[in-house]
Amino acid sequence: MKLRYQVVLVGFILAAISGNCTSSDRVSDLTSFVSLSVPRSGAVNPLAILFPGCLNWHPHHARWRKRLLKQGYAVLYLDSFGARGITKKSVMRTQVCTGNLMSGYDRATDLAEILPNIWARSDIDETKTILMGWSHGGWSVSDFLTLVATSREKNVLDLNADNFKAAILFYPYCGIGTLASSGRFPPHTKVLLFHGLEDRITKAPECRLQAKSIARKGGDVEFIGFSGARHWFDNHTELVYDKAATLQARELIDVELGLVKYSRTNVPSFNDSSPDLIQLYDGVFQ
Repeated sequence: MKLRYQVVLVGFILAAISGNCTSSDRVSDLTSFVSLSVPRSGAVNPLAILFPGCLNWHPHHARWRKRLLKQGYAVLYLDSFGARGITKKSVMRTQVCTGNLMSGYDRATDLAEILPNIWARSDIDETKTILMGWSHGGWSVSDFLTLVATSREKNVLDLNADNFKAAILFYPYCGIGTLASSGRFPPHTKVLLFHGLEDRITKAPECRLQAKSIARKGGDVEFIGFSGARHWFDNHTELVYDKAATLQARELIDVELGLVKYSRTNVPSFNDSSPDLIQLYDGVFQ
């Protein structure tokens, strides 16, 4: 078991350095690989962008999509794997998770390409965008934020960094080859980085150091470590599921979701006609 963890970790490093599967290996039009779910309210909605890990979509991601929709967020998912013809779990496990295919940078640039069209929709409030990433997806979000922060100076991407109000990272890869390892994040993006301290696939100490480095450069990053928790600690379908750690993370995330949703123009007046906070944060993990 320990050897398998080491192989996966080495694979992450190789993917970061080599980037064997790049944007040129995917289809030119990503439209058919975009999934956007919008609440039924018909209002202008804040946007949550989900980046699953190297094994792509799982039941705990579906729970988050349901939860976010219930709280009034539109939910965007871009299947960068499918866009490169990677559809089988066996290939993801042996090629993506072990580092032979794709890096976080590839998925980050995919998002940068399609996001302006999503933001242009009349039912999306682009000024209230959050990102959520798990493992390989957390790496992708970190690289994306670094690209956005850097591009603000170089005018490479036509994306307003101030629109990204928060980012939630679950046990990302934070090692050699990631852009964030030597970069920075947009200063107005609140970042929560959750990591199991017993994770043997991605390293909590590396992420703690990365968070401190980005904070020293003006980033608003908080590292939250869970004692005894392992990789995939929030996946309720796996033996490594840690309910206590998952609930703690969920509570912190819910606070950020509320702050983003009701920021600036939509700050509610908490009187008799205001939405009940218990209803606002009512969960779906029952």
